[in-house]
Amino acid sequence: MLFAALAFGIWMICRPLGVIALLHLLAVVVFTKLYAGLHYPSDLLVGAVLGFGTTWIVLQLSLPERLYNFFELWEAKATGLFYSGFFLVTLELVNMFGDVRSLAYIMKFAWHGYLRVIH
Repeated sequence: MLFAALAFGIWMICRPLGVIALLHLLAVVVFTKLYAGLHYPSDLLVGAVLGFGTTWIVLQLSLPERLYNFFELWEAKATGLFYSGFFLVTLELVNMFGDVRSLAYIMKFAWHGYLRVIH
C-alpha cells in the first residue's frame, strides 16, 4: 500500500517519473512478494487499490496545499526541529516504519504485562 501510494502520487505530479515508479512497483515490490510467497495476489491488489485511493482522496481534498502552508510556517519558525523531524519521517519511510512497528509491538506486550500485574 505504501509503495502504491508513493508511485501514484509521483504519477499524479509527473507522468514520466510516475510511469517509472509504477514499473518499479510492479517489478520490484509486487512480483518479488508474489514470488517469495509473502502475499497472495488479492493482498497486493487490495493494497494497491487502497494506496491509490488514499492518495487520490488526499489530492482531491487539496490537503497538500494546506500541509504545505503548515510546513512552510513550521520551517520558518523552528528550522532545526523541522529538518530533524522530516529526516526521521523519511528514514522511517525507507525502513517501512520498522522502528515504529517494533516500538508498538514492545508497548503491546508491556501493556499486557501491566494488565496482568494489576489484576
